[in-house]
Amino acid sequence: LLAGLRELQLWLDLWHADPADDYGGLTPADYYRGFWTAECQAFGLTPEDLQAWRPPEKAKGRRRRTG
Repeated sequence: LLAGLRELQLWLDLWHADPADDYGGLTPADYYRGFWTAECQAFGLTPEDLQAWRPPEKAKGRRRRTG
């Protein structure tokens, strides 16, 4: 989830750069940057770790039938 938010940050910066009362006077872009940055720190990750993350590959072939 954090990696996905990190990927969307450029879009947020481009289209949601106006301060909003719903975000405590912050821009939505700054609000979400602060969120995923704080979560990264809580998990001991860097923004570069998120950028480098890739989902695990799915197993190929069919699963064995049991029973």
